[in-house]
Amino acid sequence: YLQRAWRDAHAGRVHAANDPERALQMFGAHEFGHKIDPGMY
Repeated sequence: YLQRAWRDAHAGRVHAANDPERALQMFGAHEFGHKIDPGMY
């Protein structure tokens, strides 16, 4: 149980949607026509 909770918490922490700076960088790059790698979001 503890191991799964740790994995879930870690996955949520590093997801792009939970990192405003990273999400805004990707949004800006997309708006300027840059291709975003599939692994980035």
